[in-house]
Amino acid sequence: AIYERNAINSGFPIITFDLIEKGIENGEVITINFETGKIIREKTGEEIEAVPFSDVQMDIYQKGGLLR
Repeated sequence: AIYERNAINSGFPIITFDLIEKGIENGEVITINFETGKIIREKTGEEIEAVPFSDVQMDIYQKGGLLR
């Protein structure tokens, strides 16, 4: 979607997964590894699979975006 591409180009990290299906609650502390797509719930240690960054997305993110 265009909003996702704009966020990536601006250097904002975007990761895709189903929040409701995975049971993550608003305000819950999580850790995200953008390279692997793994989300770790700090409260339980549970690992959740998400869509990892592509090599291009990671490169853009690490450089702070395309709009710098």
